[in-house]
Amino acid sequence: MIEQLVVNGCSYMEVYASGGGHIDLAHRLGIEISENIARGGSCNSRIVRTTAKHAYQNHRPSLYLLGMTFMNRWEIPVALDGTDFEGTWVNPQAQAKDRYQGMWTQAKTHEWADLNFDAHVLGMLDMLENLSYQLTSLNAWLESRGHCLLVFRQINDQPEQEMLDHLVDPRLDLFGDYKLFVNQYRWASIHWQHQQGVPQSAIRNDPPPPPEFRHRRPEHHHKLNEFLTDYIKNNTILV
Repeated sequence: MIEQLVVNGCSYMEVYASGGGHIDLAHRLGIEISENIARGGSCNSRIVRTTAKHAYQNHRPSLYLLGMTFMNRWEIPVALDGTDFEGTWVNPQAQAKDRYQGMWTQAKTHEWADLNFDAHVLGMLDMLENLSYQLTSLNAWLESRGHCLLVFRQINDQPEQEMLDHLVDPRLDLFGDYKLFVNQYRWASIHWQHQQGVPQSAIRNDPPPPPEFRHRRPEHHHKLNEFLTDYIKNNTILV
């Protein structure tokens, strides 16, 4: 019997939780306890790693709900002010830090980010394939601990049709073999919410991102939670 909902992701999930979205979803599912471990600026490797770590320490059977982020984010263990849970891992391009360990500098961050963006343009299919194996392996680990998993994309790195063209490649069949990937990983929450007219958060970036990439306003999670509740119940995700 699932006793807890745990959500993880980047700032999209962080904003969702700040408005009580995870609490509302837990109530809709008949789950009493909810927790948020999302962190703004996170990359997908951080989402996978911290979910696995949390599940190891968590003795309540839980549904882990992961909102995956941009593929063109990476992290390295160079933060000076690490924590017991996060360690010294940081994404310097999206998680601003003034000081780093050792000889790492802000100039190296810019060089490192440029190289990674170039690699991202060339290797999207390979990175998606790698992510599919990471997430199915994570699912096996969670199941061994008495938990269950549901995963969806928050956002696209590329125009929608380009991303969908990748996702029908046979190398990504794992995304279609498991109900734990919402709509075979082809559904992007933020784009969908934008189409549904869910209002945007206040714009803080200069220049601002395109409207379909912007955070949704806290407390406006009802359409998303209706969708997720129906998906979870119709696909018997809870065990």
